[in-house]
Amino acid sequence: MNRHAPNTLHVPKRTLLLQLFAIFLKIGPTTFGGGYAILPAIDRELTEKRKWLDADEVSEITALSGAAPGGIGVNVAALVGFRIAGIPGLIAAVTGIALPTIAIMLLLCAGATGFRNNSYVQAALTGIKPTVIALIVYAAVRLGRQSLHNVFAWVVTLTSTALLLWTPIHPILVLAIGSAAGLAMEWFQHGNHKHDRRGKISKPSDSNVKLGTHQHQSKQAQG
Repeated sequence: MNRHAPNTLHVPKRTLLLQLFAIFLKIGPTTFGGGYAILPAIDRELTEKRKWLDADEVSEITALSGAAPGGIGVNVAALVGFRIAGIPGLIAAVTGIALPTIAIMLLLCAGATGFRNNSYVQAALTGIKPTVIALIVYAAVRLGRQSLHNVFAWVVTLTSTALLLWTPIHPILVLAIGSAAGLAMEWFQHGNHKHDRRGKISKPSDSNVKLGTHQHQSKQAQG
């Protein structure tokens, strides 16, 4: 995860860090809804526009960020920055994404008392909420297209969804169950692969058969 992306190899380190900071400074105000709304912006800026990451890398980063503690927006910024430019990239990305959030929250806290009941503020929040839901659904659909390619992935997804919706089970436990299921599947497939390899009887190649026949004929001629 710490190797540089191919399209950044010829970019000066300072320029790369400034670009990371600027990108996440721009993305920072879109991290509504716990940060999942950042994923479409990440795809647009880093995958499609700059080609710094590919779809598989974004999927891995999203999975790790969702499983780790803390807000997913900051986690994604940290992993992306580290993936592209190491520890300095991590610091630049996290600083960039955090500054707008801190500034906006300070402004909101300062004006919350006077504008909390303002009809225009409430109307704006009413429009923001479904937009955030749409962004989260978009991120989920995009990640699903990249990850749900077999029956096992669908079973884990649907089972986890059912556990979250209809049981009081903690989300961390659901993550642990999903990780255990993945490990069990890997162990099962690896065990079957080793069994298949052991069960196969190697057949002599044609060259070995010819060599053995030639040696046998030579011995008969000498006798």
